Amino acid sequence: MLIFVEDTTYSSADEKAEFITQEIDSCIEECLAVIKYSEEIMLESLVHFCNTGKFLDD
Repeated sequence: MLIFVEDTTYSSADEKAEFITQEIDSCIEECLAVIKYSEEIMLESLVHFCNTGKFLDD
C-alpha cells in the first residue's frame, strides 16, 4: 500500500503527522471494508455449498 503525502508546506511537524495519520486511518478503514465484504462472500459461498453440495459457480 502506498500513501502519497501532498507536496504541501505544513506549519509544524505535528500538522504533517496529523495529515499522515488521517491518511493511514482512511486506508485502514477501506481495507477493513474490503475484508468484511470478502468474509461475507466467503460465508455466502460456504452456506451455499453446505446446502447444495455445489459451489456457487457450478
